[in-house]
Amino acid sequence: MRGHRSVYLSLFNEEIITPLPVALRRGRSELLLQKRNEKLAHRYWWLVKIKGKQYHVALNDLEQEFDIAAFTIAKRLCESECTSILKTLNTDKPASAFFKTKYPYLNWQ
Repeated sequence: MRGHRSVYLSLFNEEIITPLPVALRRGRSELLLQKRNEKLAHRYWWLVKIKGKQYHVALNDLEQEFDIAAFTIAKRLCESECTSILKTLNTDKPASAFFKTKYPYLNWQ
């Protein structure tokens, strides 16, 4: 059995009645990458500014949390999208409550 439904069908042994829509564009979703990078910037700022971790320690923590190489994380944080988020956070200096509200499913302790 091949295809995007094979894992689902092999695990649950059910037939899917409604067909899945055909993706117009295959590959990585730009929207999901943007959301991930935004979350990455928020998490980085929290680790460095609120938790007081050093740069390399924060990158190692983010590497474990997001399953992305530290080099890639550093590269993403230097992009304009993340840089603007980090500048805004540095200006606003939000407390932990801001992050707990924005991403309640992450551990902010």
